[in-house]
Amino acid sequence: MCQNCPKYDDPQEAAAVAEDCRTNIKYAIEFVDLVSKACLDLEDDYRNIGLYYHTTEYEARATMAAMPLFSDELIHLEDYFQITEPAEYDNWASTLASVIEKASTLRSDMVHIPRQATPECLVHEYNQVICPALEDLKSILVSERDILKDLASEVNHLRTIEMNDEDRPRSWWYFKHNPETGKSELEHEGEEWNDFVNWVACLPETRKAMEQGEHVHDIVRRWIQREDGLSLTGLLLLDDGTIITEDFE
Repeated sequence: MCQNCPKYDDPQEAAAVAEDCRTNIKYAIEFVDLVSKACLDLEDDYRNIGLYYHTTEYEARATMAAMPLFSDELIHLEDYFQITEPAEYDNWASTLASVIEKASTLRSDMVHIPRQATPECLVHEYNQVICPALEDLKSILVSERDILKDLASEVNHLRTIEMNDEDRPRSWWYFKHNPETGKSELEHEGEEWNDFVNWVACLPETRKAMEQGEHVHDIVRRWIQREDGLSLTGLLLLDDGTIITEDFE
C-alpha cells in the first residue's frame, strides 16, 4: 500500500469500501474473460478477411492497384495476407497471444486476492494495479481491432471492384457435382491457388493438421467450401472503451 492511499478507521466505512472493491474486482474478472474471447474472435476475423481476399481474382487486385484511391489499401491487404512463412503469421498473432497471457495472469491475481485483505489493500490493488492493467489490455485490443476493421473495409472495396467488372473472368475456383460420390468437388484451380495455399499453410491449425498427415490442398479445399458462410465476430466488441455484449453477425 502506498503512502497516499486512504485509511479507513470507521468499521462501517471500511466494510462498505471493501465490498465496493470486491464488486469492482468481480467486474474486472468478467472484463478480462471478455478480452480473452475478443482476442480469439479477432483471430477468426483475420481468417475470414483473408479468405475473402484470397477468393478474389488477380485481375481485380491489379485493377485495385492501378486506382490511386485504393492502391495503398491493396498494399495493406498484401502485407497481411500475401505471406509465405509461418513466422509472418506468428508475428501478427503474437500481439493477441500476449494480451491473452496478460489477461490470464491478471485474472489469476484477482481471483487469488486474500479474503482477509484490508480495505486499504483492496483500494490500492484495484486503483494502482488492476485498473492500469485493464486500460493496457483494452488499448492493445482496440488497436488490433481497428487494424482488422481497416482490413475488412479494404477487402470489401476489393470485392466490390471485382463484382463491378463486367468483363471479369470466371472465378478462379469453382465446384462441380460428382455423381459418383454425391459431393461437390473442386473442379478448377487458377493461378491464385498457390498464394492461397501459402497463406493457409502459415496458420497454426494448418501446421498441426499437416504434422498429423493431412495434405494442405485438402485443407484449402475445405476453406473454399466455407467461403459463403462467413461472419466477422469480434470487430465491434469494444467501442470507445465501452463493453458491448451483444452478438454481431
